[in-house]
Amino acid sequence: MIIGAALLLAGGLTGCSAVRLGYDQGPTLAYWWLDSRLDFDARQTERVKALLAQWFDWHRGTQLEDYAALLARAHEEAAAAASTEQMCAWTTKWRDRADAALQRLAPAVAEVAATLTPAQIARLEGKLADDRRKMREEELDVTPPKRQAASADRAIERYERLYGRLDGTQREWVRDSVRRSPYEPQRRLDDLAWRHREVLQALRRLAAERPGPEQATAQVRVTFAALLEPPQADGGAYRTRWLEHQCELATRVHNGASAAQRQHLRERLREWETDARMLAGRGRTGATAAAGATR
Repeated sequence: MIIGAALLLAGGLTGCSAVRLGYDQGPTLAYWWLDSRLDFDARQTERVKALLAQWFDWHRGTQLEDYAALLARAHEEAAAAASTEQMCAWTTKWRDRADAALQRLAPAVAEVAATLTPAQIARLEGKLADDRRKMREEELDVTPPKRQAASADRAIERYERLYGRLDGTQREWVRDSVRRSPYEPQRRLDDLAWRHREVLQALRRLAAERPGPEQATAQVRVTFAALLEPPQADGGAYRTRWLEHQCELATRVHNGASAAQRQHLRERLREWETDARMLAGRGRTGATAAAGATR
């Protein structure tokens, strides 16, 4: 119930000012990340920065109020016990919002993709190969106990960002869950390799064919949909098992949390809600000012 919303933010942010700062720097950070992989030329740099700014303006002005409402709901529910089904339901809520964000991003991706050179796409291919190599080193080229210990440490860190410090029993719940997890690192690596191939094939096709804006955007949206729901030989059974296992752990940690820990969670959710509303209000103010300037 709560974890699906909260862990998304807890993954990289530790406080309300960090949320605002991270969001405000989003266009710059996104550009740096993309440029490190594609090495944009001067004309591309100017256009990519403009498109990223436009997307963040849209997101701030149209999506953050909805996020704030979800966080407010999570804040209210955080005081009560949760079921595994409630926990997993949050995954669908956030996936739907991710899909909406990607749909809005598609025209920008289509526009930039048409300007990429073979050398830029080859550079991206090398960077993606590096990502897979790093994952292999961390997940497959180590013993299962070492991999599981690292995974448990990361999970404990995420939960402590939400609930405050876990006690010894709670930490053991996490470690035991990781040991029993259906997670298969080779499946994840295979899935990542498939996604990378899809991205590279789509970019090469768009750069070579240079279709019109509508057709290019449609192709990008098809690729985005595939990336969100990649094909599974077992019909998605493995993914379902893994998600349910994660939801079961989240439910156990939440239902086993002390009153102080649940209060810590509620305070963290309220901070994020406040930040989302503040950022959304800033987006509305900017949109109003821009509209007035055009009159």
